[in-house]
Amino acid sequence: MEDKPYIPGYLKGTPIERLNSAYPLYLPTRFEECWTRHVNQAESVPTDYPIPPEVLLYYFEVDIIDKGEDGYIGVGFAKDLEILEILPGWCPGTMGYHGDDGCKFYETGRGINYGPLYSTGDTIGCCVNFVDQHIFYTKNGVNLGIAFECALKEDLFPIIGLRTHGECVEANFGTKPFKFDIDSYAKAFFSEPRIAAQIEGPKEILMRHIDIDVFDENLYKFYDFV
Repeated sequence: MEDKPYIPGYLKGTPIERLNSAYPLYLPTRFEECWTRHVNQAESVPTDYPIPPEVLLYYFEVDIIDKGEDGYIGVGFAKDLEILEILPGWCPGTMGYHGDDGCKFYETGRGINYGPLYSTGDTIGCCVNFVDQHIFYTKNGVNLGIAFECALKEDLFPIIGLRTHGECVEANFGTKPFKFDIDSYAKAFFSEPRIAAQIEGPKEILMRHIDIDVFDENLYKFYDFV
């Protein structure tokens, strides 16, 4: 039997992970207990599984429940889980968009202006496009444009980073409606002739590996249009 490409379902190290060890559920995951070794040190939490490139498009959202003292919150990705005691984008193999300054970071502590600040009550979304090799973010359902253009040939772990007291977020991996209309975006994207010609093979491989009893139905929406 062939291995199936598991996809992210929740954040590791949170109560839902302990619950899932006995009862597999995929619920919005709240992250508010940020334990660090030193004062003012950040911590990033990854998902249970990385995003396999076979997915072609992947989208998730993060609700900012409370910005805490300073709103040092980052949403991004890690290519591996070697270094996570830092906000997304500040070290090799990571990238992220930060709420306190609106900057994007790619493997460095020097940010580049990207989008608006985000804080309590905002929803930040992130889409990985493995076909066109780019990543874009959304804020409250509005596309902010491409943030990163880079080689996306490896598994990517979604990660969320916090740094100061009181910060609290909730990650949504498709278990409740998204603010951004990812269905319309996917339909338009996969309808492009150049894309339809590229994805016929990968789509067949992915669909052959997916078990509807195991995986989130939101994944299928990307393939209903092609």
